[in-house]
Amino acid sequence: MVFEAPALNAIVHETKSPEWTEYNFSVQQEINRSTVFIINYAGNHGARISYSSAWANAYDSSWEYGGYAPSQTFFSNLPGLPVAPNYSTVTEFRQGATSSYNGLTFSLRKQFSNWVSAHVNYTWSHNLDETSNGGLFQYGFEGNNTILGQINPVSLRTSNYGNTDYDIRHLVNADFVVNPSFHKTGGLKWVTEGWQFSGKMFWRTGLPYTLSDGYLNGLVLNGGDTIPATIGGDAQPGGCGSKNASWDLAATPCLSLAGVTDTSAAFGNYLTPNSSGGPSETIPYPQQHRNQYRGPHYFDMDLNLFKNFKVAERLNIAIGLQAFNAFNHPNFGLPNANWNPGDTTFGVIDSMQSTPTSPYGNFLGFDSSPRVAQLSAKIVF
Repeated sequence: MVFEAPALNAIVHETKSPEWTEYNFSVQQEINRSTVFIINYAGNHGARISYSSAWANAYDSSWEYGGYAPSQTFFSNLPGLPVAPNYSTVTEFRQGATSSYNGLTFSLRKQFSNWVSAHVNYTWSHNLDETSNGGLFQYGFEGNNTILGQINPVSLRTSNYGNTDYDIRHLVNADFVVNPSFHKTGGLKWVTEGWQFSGKMFWRTGLPYTLSDGYLNGLVLNGGDTIPATIGGDAQPGGCGSKNASWDLAATPCLSLAGVTDTSAAFGNYLTPNSSGGPSETIPYPQQHRNQYRGPHYFDMDLNLFKNFKVAERLNIAIGLQAFNAFNHPNFGLPNANWNPGDTTFGVIDSMQSTPTSPYGNFLGFDSSPRVAQLSAKIVF
């Protein structure tokens, strides 16, 4: 019998717990008796974070397709044959990845009257790392473009150090509660008193993602994670974030094929033998940093209307209506960011983002994102 070459996983060196250093600074200022302004800075630095590298037995198979010698590889830093042909993918698990977070939050809390209270927060933050979620788990629904392993065969920091999968540069959230009180007596009291109207709003900038080169991924065997695309002069630096206002993202690509170097065409150019029998030159490994592009923003508004009935001194029954994504606002997901020659779906968004608030939870993904209204009853004692 002929068996496939087995894969191998190995832990390199001893395993220690990751380390995080956190720091925080806050200033509060009372503007008047009903208004408070708060500025808060929070930061942290992570070290000894786990990551994986599958470059140990990787090789560039381009010479096989062109009939060149193993030394005539597409990438100048990859061998033309596996180092250990008895094994397929050799994945090494290491520690040494780092992370860094800095965030500044401005909060304003206001008690407008006996009826209304509200507060609003704005946060600017930047979160950088070499692998997200501790290098162990995919982030978000269906992986969300997560890269857990080392991208560049030379070093981890060369291409991995960039925006985290959940780096949100700008975030605004606000909420309000209205408790009208008309001070009526008799039968009118049951009609006018006990109402409560409230709402919560979220707005944030888009999540990061990486442009990958599907053609080169097919040439590198037994190793690597996502091989980034080589960005040309017509690349879109903002990704799909610049088309947030478009309601036709599913039909209009927000990334252009012209912004990515066609490596399938470059293959023939770089592997043309010179007079000595070797290739004229080798293409360098793509230098795109991880997560330098961004998807569309996210907006959500939840509203609640309840009528409270006082049954006893310490017993209250509330009946009302809750509306999640009350305005039924569409929140588009990330585009197809895997470049392939002639792929007409490159840059097209064919999914929606899941909501953080829903009676069904967020594990359903987009299925829980449209406007959902539910009748609710609760007992407070």
